[in-house]
Amino acid sequence: MKRAAAWILGAFGALAAGGCGGRPEVPEQKGGTVKPAESVSKKILIDGAEIHCLERGPNSGRAVLFLHGAAFSARTWEEAGTLRLCAERGYRAVAVDLPGHGESGQVSAEPQRFLADLLDALALERPVLVSPSMSGRYSLPFCARSPERLSGFVAVAPAGVGRVREELGGARVETLVVWGRDDRTFPVSGASELAALLPSAQVAVIEAAGHACYLDQPGRFHELLLGFLERVSKERAPPATGTSPAPR
Repeated sequence: MKRAAAWILGAFGALAAGGCGGRPEVPEQKGGTVKPAESVSKKILIDGAEIHCLERGPNSGRAVLFLHGAAFSARTWEEAGTLRLCAERGYRAVAVDLPGHGESGQVSAEPQRFLADLLDALALERPVLVSPSMSGRYSLPFCARSPERLSGFVAVAPAGVGRVREELGGARVETLVVWGRDDRTFPVSGASELAALLPSAQVAVIEAAGHACYLDQPGRFHELLLGFLERVSKERAPPATGTSPAPR
């Protein structure tokens, strides 16, 4: 039996979901555009603690998992419009309150084990992981030891690089390293230092932005994020099934 079991305790926009307790699907509209449903609030049980998540978008979409910095929570991504934008493009966007933050309890599991259990509990198969600041203490060890469980990694001035430098070196996961030019918490030089450890990493520096660059310049951050998600989705698209028609 898996250590992590999930159940929905409550939902935002239950009417949009068609009733209480269900995940709202994203309906298709004319012209191929997508109308995002409201975010769903749920709690899952990991290591005996309730962990709070917000989820938005179609269950069938590529999963994007958002962590957060020390002063923030899952709701930061909701308030910034990031979950909505991802859902509009057909992604399954999930933001989690890390243990001891927001509405989540404390766990005894080490950070890397916690993320593994989280992916199992939410049935997230090879998500793209978005990790700013403090959450690097969770995401970097996970990338170092379980890169095969991710489709992509968006590292936003993450903490803890020094702790896993040797393990992280050479980890093969498509990566976008994002940094604010005016970051006073972790100098922008950290962007190139982190990228040097990851063979597939690209670097984007956001001008006129500090440590929380996704809040200082949300438009630019969203442009970078959505572009990365589109690229990863194309590169990781499953092969077509069936027999192709013979050329005429």
